[in-house]
Amino acid sequence: MLYLESKTLGHNRAFLSVLWHLGDVVDNKLVLTKASIANVWTISKSARRNISIAAGDLGNVKLLSVDSDGDGEKERIKSKAVSLFRSVEVGKYCITFEFIPDRLQALGALRELLFQYIPIHALRGISSKHTLNSYLACLYMLRTSRSYVSNMYLRTLMGYVDVEKVDNHALFRSAIKSAREDMFALPVKPIELLARDGRCAVTHRWKAVGFRVRFVEKLRKLA
Repeated sequence: MLYLESKTLGHNRAFLSVLWHLGDVVDNKLVLTKASIANVWTISKSARRNISIAAGDLGNVKLLSVDSDGDGEKERIKSKAVSLFRSVEVGKYCITFEFIPDRLQALGALRELLFQYIPIHALRGISSKHTLNSYLACLYMLRTSRSYVSNMYLRTLMGYVDVEKVDNHALFRSAIKSAREDMFALPVKPIELLARDGRCAVTHRWKAVGFRVRFVEKLRKLA
């Protein structure tokens, strides 16, 4: 599964705009105006400017290929960073993205997964740079009928070096709180994460090991 390296919220928004216009790629190149990249997100001129700057910097942002084997304490995460673009050229009004050819098919699948329920403007309310990857992970787990995402998997998406030793890290808890609130507030197909517990291999005490993933509508039907 592919994710975007977590850098800033502006980078995430720029990347989402690129994905949204993926159907306009010609000869592995996509030319977008800065306005078409940024205007969908905000009316703030300074925020639009920051998104345009982030779009020009996407050539320095990697895609994360993340795979998971096992469950609970036996889970093992494999991840590697791969380049997204061959080049990104920034003009006065437009930005030209040249894709690495074998990335386009994977990005097409990513686009279909991300926008299967909601259009791009429905994601305007996202306020955390960690929400995009968390949302993608939830959609992927639901599609593959796993309905569960672990703390280690989420920490990998957030860029933690040691994903096993920060289980109660305040920054991780804060990031997850923001992502959960963003996903629950989506106007269409909101997602809720419910804490899932497991026994610690060392202390044998119960601790949070991840989250069960459900669409909010399904939860309400079960209630």
